Amino acid sequence: MGEPTEALLAPEVVQRRLESVWAAAPSAEQWQALWAYTGRLPEGEPAGYLKSYALLTYLLGVDAQEMAVAIVWPARTLYVCTAQAVWAEALNRLTEALPEPSEMQLRVVQLEAAEEVAQALAARGVPRTAHRWATLLKERTQHDGAFAAACAAFVYGADEVSTDLDNAAEWVGNLLIRKHDDEVAIMRQSAHLASRVCQVFFVDRMETAFDEDTHVTHEKLSEEVEACLAVPHRVGLKLPPAECEAAFPPIIQSGADGPFDLRPSAASDQRRLRTGVVLASIGARYRQYCSNVVRTYLVDADRSVRQMYAALLQALEAVRRALVPGRPASDAYQAATEALGAEVAAQHLALRYVGYGIGLEFRDSTWLLNEKNHKRLQPGMSFVIGIGLHKVGANGKAALMLADTVLVNDSAEGAEVLTTTAAKVPSKVTYFLEAEEEEVNEDGTGRAPEEHADGAKENRRMRADADEVNGGAGRPEKPNMLSEPAMSSVGARRRGQAASATEADAEAVAAEAERIRAHQAQLATEKLAESRARALGDRTVGKGASDDGGRGADGDGRPRTLDQYIAYPSADAYPAALRPRQLHVDMEREVLLVPINGVPVPFHVATIKNASKSEESGFAYLRINFHVPGAGSSGVGGGGGTTGGAVAAAQSSLFPPGTKAVLKELSFRSQQASNLNEVLRKIKELRKRFTSREAEAHVKETLVKQAPLSLETDARRIPHLVDVCVRPPIGSGGQKANHGVLEAHLNGMRFRSRQQRTVDILYANVKHAFFQEAKNEVVVVVHFHLHTPIMVGKRKTADVQFYTEVMDSTVRLADSRRNPYDVDELEEEQRERENRNRLNKLFFKFTKEVEAKSNETIEFDMPYRELGFEGAPDKSQRFLMPTRDCLVDLIESPPFIVTLEDVEVAHLERVTYSLKNFDLVLVMKNFSREPTARNQVQWVRISSIPTSEMDSVKKWLDSVNIPFYQGPSNLNWNVVLRTIREDLEGFYEEGGWRFLDAEASSEEEEGEGEEGGDGDGDEDEEFMLDDSELEDADASTSDDDDDDDGDEDYDDELDVEEELGDDDAGEEELDSDDEGLDWDEMERRTRAEEKRHKRPWEDEDDDADDDEEAGRGRRDRKHRSRARG
Repeated sequence: MGEPTEALLAPEVVQRRLESVWAAAPSAEQWQALWAYTGRLPEGEPAGYLKSYALLTYLLGVDAQEMAVAIVWPARTLYVCTAQAVWAEALNRLTEALPEPSEMQLRVVQLEAAEEVAQALAARGVPRTAHRWATLLKERTQHDGAFAAACAAFVYGADEVSTDLDNAAEWVGNLLIRKHDDEVAIMRQSAHLASRVCQVFFVDRMETAFDEDTHVTHEKLSEEVEACLAVPHRVGLKLPPAECEAAFPPIIQSGADGPFDLRPSAASDQRRLRTGVVLASIGARYRQYCSNVVRTYLVDADRSVRQMYAALLQALEAVRRALVPGRPASDAYQAATEALGAEVAAQHLALRYVGYGIGLEFRDSTWLLNEKNHKRLQPGMSFVIGIGLHKVGANGKAALMLADTVLVNDSAEGAEVLTTTAAKVPSKVTYFLEAEEEEVNEDGTGRAPEEHADGAKENRRMRADADEVNGGAGRPEKPNMLSEPAMSSVGARRRGQAASATEADAEAVAAEAERIRAHQAQLATEKLAESRARALGDRTVGKGASDDGGRGADGDGRPRTLDQYIAYPSADAYPAALRPRQLHVDMEREVLLVPINGVPVPFHVATIKNASKSEESGFAYLRINFHVPGAGSSGVGGGGGTTGGAVAAAQSSLFPPGTKAVLKELSFRSQQASNLNEVLRKIKELRKRFTSREAEAHVKETLVKQAPLSLETDARRIPHLVDVCVRPPIGSGGQKANHGVLEAHLNGMRFRSRQQRTVDILYANVKHAFFQEAKNEVVVVVHFHLHTPIMVGKRKTADVQFYTEVMDSTVRLADSRRNPYDVDELEEEQRERENRNRLNKLFFKFTKEVEAKSNETIEFDMPYRELGFEGAPDKSQRFLMPTRDCLVDLIESPPFIVTLEDVEVAHLERVTYSLKNFDLVLVMKNFSREPTARNQVQWVRISSIPTSEMDSVKKWLDSVNIPFYQGPSNLNWNVVLRTIREDLEGFYEEGGWRFLDAEASSEEEEGEGEEGGDGDGDEDEEFMLDDSELEDADASTSDDDDDDDGDEDYDDELDVEEELGDDDAGEEELDSDDEGLDWDEMERRTRAEEKRHKRPWEDEDDDADDDEEAGRGRRDRKHRSRARG
């Protein structure tokens, strides 16, 4: 519990509660005052579900210990008694904030001692004998402590045998059953949490256990579900984990022959999960308000159980429709028995009620929906409606149960179901583990599949009942590859089981390929229109924007020029150690003093480009080069622009306007090399120091100023990770210097190293947050990709990572030969597994706490390992994994992160039959703009992806709506994008990226060849190769492509006489223009024709198609030459 001020309800909410108390006043003939109190609980023990705690929570928002409430209707006052000063102070502030006047007033009674309850109330005109009192008689022995004893003595008397007391339990139940609007909102959240955990987590866990034949006990399942309820983000709910918990330990039962316990007090046992009937009762508690959902899953259940389930479903619907304002509560029980039938109800109905009130109490016994409860229903009442049937099935040992949390509203159609997320229709809860699909009868009910004669079950695979096929319309739609597995339909789950290569599988693969092809065609059209609007719009907007070219600037925004560096105000400030006619380096002022005509002339280190020394003929020579306008170099202070002219412009900007003459170099000769060596060393040291400092200053100038970090003052409310490392390193000193604590504060996170160095990351600056657990890696990682870079140590970076090693990443060579039966090594491996699991859980818990702390400003994404593939984005092989929004590799350094939202199109290169690898190029959406900085990324190539991963890569690209094309060669993308930018409108007019489509391009080229020939088509036809020869030529070309060799060997010539017949016939068919051409002339013409048709961005070394076509042309020319001969 937080501070009292934070825990108490708002004054306007308390005022509404007081008005409800006044409106619910008992009649004068009953009693006039109510007394309820709480005691002291042992450390760590929950309060449980007692009406006294529920009443305090309803009135004030807290279930505080050692607090009493006296409601005196004749005095129109509600007294709150406490001996705790902190609570008294908070309650007094609340009382002062209440609006006046009011029908019921709130007064605080602060006790000097716990035993002074009676005296304090009497002093305020509330003696025990003045009114007839009511209290919670059943809680008489439930509270402990001196305060509880004093409260009991006040109401029961010193001998505790008072007989004039009434029971206030029913009055409290009537008060709590009707919910205000704020309570209804909380009830909806609580019910959604329970149903979401049931449908998303439990169903998936149950299906996985059956599908993989894993042995899991009911108790283990219950613990996993209970843990999930405390972390709502695991099921996609953005609720604060501190406010979420299980209302009771989830009750899991299964089997075909029991035993089953349908009472709310049942517990999960040690039996393992079995087929037949699976019962799951899951209760959630959010901000003290409870909800409950019970579902039955039929796994290989017999026909009679399925029929009884249908009757149970109808009975539950009848109960829901009976909950209408104005009707007695007993109508709900009557509706259930009528729907089941008198005989079935008498034989199988397990409980004597079909629901109960729920809210701050999990089960309100004063509002049971049974045949004896004739109290009238009212809008705002919340119930759990549930029906349990036992002694069902062929053996009479199975049981069924369904329950929902509902809210009575003004509708005449019945109560509103709050737990609709948890499916309960037969098609969603019926499973068979056989391979054969269940047949569907004419009446729509399922018929169990027949087993084979040998009784074996083929291909154990989890599937849903066959009558749920998208409402009987066909196969369920295949889920998105990146959708959450638990959210996918059961029939569409991809289970890791090998399927036989049947004809149906081939048809499914073909259908999937056709679906992707159709979707890509549609996607290309849509993306082209979006890209055109974006790119052409960018060319007309923002032309006046300027960029600093990546260089540092003065306070007025202009680059700093060399004449602004002033080392000495006058010659009197020269160093005293300066010697005449000798070079001197002033390290303090960063100046080189050079003797010119005997006069020392200072040159600031900013003017020096480089220096070098050589020795020749017994003399040592020192050469000093200075910056000059227009010369390309790295620039002053590590600045610099892009390349070429940009660098020359950057150099020119170092000089003041109107500069006519500059000093380019100076050379000095000396017989003694010692001083020149010392001067050279100091010059290099100065240059390094100066450029490093200027580069750091430039980086800081380009940083976006961020808001200061707001620190959390309460240390107990700071989520943190201890003993983590930061990357990039925060300072020198090895790994120990980069160890520290990562904390989550109010508006950001702070990393504190052991040397008290800090790195602050604001929640608003986080673009992507990742959590990668350690499975095949030796580290568990949380990674932040930022909108704007920050300084980590002396480095400007947009990626900050925190990690912990789960095991030593290095293994001694002596330990390479391990004995698998060594007890010590087995224990070490067990410790490593336990440490890995412990750290994974700690990091996962931290991510959820950070999400809650940031008010969902950031949300952690986890990589999909099953969609990962090998690739080399930076000449080193990595394992790349897609996430929901990115493609990442977080383990290697530097991290590789591509935001999918920034990708315009993908191109698969080197896609040929013979190659074992292909490349993937991702073109960014900023391709239409000229790059303004050296590090601006407009395209990314991922090389050496195994060809076996091509289908999965295509499916992934299609699933994230990225259009892709493929081709046989690598393209020079800098040239491609530059060519596109030269005529952007023409690029879109000609179809945009469709030129990358190899199939479409080949069809167009074939069409142009047929229409634009020189009339030799008939003659050339006779010299074309047949299919077998083409295959030989292709194989030869592919083999050469593997070695990146574009030349081919054509020693295998065809038998021309067999193709052409006699020589005379071939000679007659030759064109007259070709008769006079020799071999060299034809070769020259062919090369010129190929060069004319070649695209400017195609790489010659990798163009397999050009090699193949050239080879065929040479074969044809050989045939023609022989024919002429």
